[in-house]
Amino acid sequence: MRLGLVLFVLLAAVLGACGGGKASAPPDAEAGLRAQLERSRHGSSHVIYQLHDEGFDNPNLDWKIEWRNQGVTSKRVRVTPTSDQADQPRDFDLIMTTKDWIAACAENARITLGNSTQLPNGPACVRGSFAENAADVLFLVSGLTPPAKSEAEATQPIDLSDVKIQGVSQRRYASKRATCYQVLSTGKNGPNEQVETCWADDGTVLFRASKSSLGTRQLEAVEVIGTPAKDADFQLPYPLVKVGD
Repeated sequence: MRLGLVLFVLLAAVLGACGGGKASAPPDAEAGLRAQLERSRHGSSHVIYQLHDEGFDNPNLDWKIEWRNQGVTSKRVRVTPTSDQADQPRDFDLIMTTKDWIAACAENARITLGNSTQLPNGPACVRGSFAENAADVLFLVSGLTPPAKSEAEATQPIDLSDVKIQGVSQRRYASKRATCYQVLSTGKNGPNEQVETCWADDGTVLFRASKSSLGTRQLEAVEVIGTPAKDADFQLPYPLVKVGD
């Protein structure tokens, strides 16, 4: 189920949603976009985002996301709902490394991660198909990039064959200068989308939103934490148990 999620690294914002009208695409726009994607894929960052989703399978979903990224190998995502809808999940962490495991961690796994007797009734980090499905949903909704599943995938060239660059512009988010690429994703694995992604100079994603026939999504950095992610950030906070295949 995790297949194809890397494509969501390109998803980012409704065309023209962050300021002004359409910007023209300079001749070197594709090279610039490819360089930004590479910096983002291999960089290290610690960012607080606000996510809003309308349509799709999650109407009016609002999450605060704390994102820690260490190159292609390790990701940690803490999700905190910021609306009072009853069907929104409680706080949980997803902690991932490339070749070892992906785990969903919560103070009470059964209450937070799903009302299933398979889940521990207390603090736990859960791995297996349950955690992988949770990660698929999170990356699908947020557009953030999942960890590479292998070293070969980590070094695979970025494919821009289904992307048409429509403009490039400059603005600021979370007190950082951002370069924004407006693109049309031609829907190789889904509907066409008008999208925009804004990156800081070091490759940190600062803004991302998308619009298609299915709905709209917007992810915006509200704080970029100066201290980069470190190895200790990816240690499991609770005992690890396996649930599912």
